[in-house]
Parts: sequence; structure tokens; C-alpha cells
Amino acid sequence: MLDIPFHHQLPMSEQIFQSFCDWIAWGVLKDGEQLPTAQQLAQQWGINPRTVQKALDQLEELGIVYTVVGKGTFVCRQQDLAPLKAYAAKQLKDAIQKYRRYGITEAELQSICTSIFHDSSKENPSK
Repeated sequence: MLDIPFHHQLPMSEQIFQSFCDWIAWGVLKDGEQLPTAQQLAQQWGINPRTVQKALDQLEELGIVYTVVGKGTFVCRQQDLAPLKAYAAKQLKDAIQKYRRYGITEAELQSICTSIFHDSSKENPSK
């Protein structure tokens, strides 16, 4: 069962999108695996199916999933995870631009990123 701890800091569709990216990158969802329908997920999460579909459409636009009419939505082969890396790079770029406006220097950002990277390596040593 795919669970999302929804919070109010991001739109629900963005939280769903990010969760699917994580599940695919972590191997929770495998190459070629069929996803539950938007209706099934919406019912499970207690939200509007259009919210789920918006996230699934975004995943498909980036080449992370594909839809076969009459069959369902499936995880694309992710040998190099290029679409997920491109998404992560965009998120990082947006965050860096935001924090530069707050006056954080390049050296401070590098220090923060290095610390986060090392902390996350301890949490998930296989990466």
C-alpha cells in the first residue's frame, strides 16, 4: 500500500508527484510495475481523483511513467533515473535561487549541502 503523510506546505498533487519519484528511485515501485488507478489512490488517500491524475500526468510528461489505454499506467524503465535526476536538479536550482535571495552565500550553501548529503548517506548507506 502506498501511503503519503500529507502536509499543508505543498499542494497535494506535488506531494503525490514527489512521493512517486521517491518510491521509484528507492525501488519501492519497480520498472514496468503497474500503478493503481487515480480513482483507487484517491479513494485510499481520501482526496479528489483529479488531484492524483494531475500528479500522474506530470510523471508521464517527464517520462517517469507511461499509460497504455485500457491497460493502465506503468513505471518506465529507469536504468539511469535521468528524468528523476532532472527533476531533482530543477528543485535544487529553485531552492538555491530562493536561499540566495535570503542572503545565503555560495560557501554557506555548499556547507549545508555537504552536511545534508553526508547525513542522508548515513540514513541510506547503499546510495
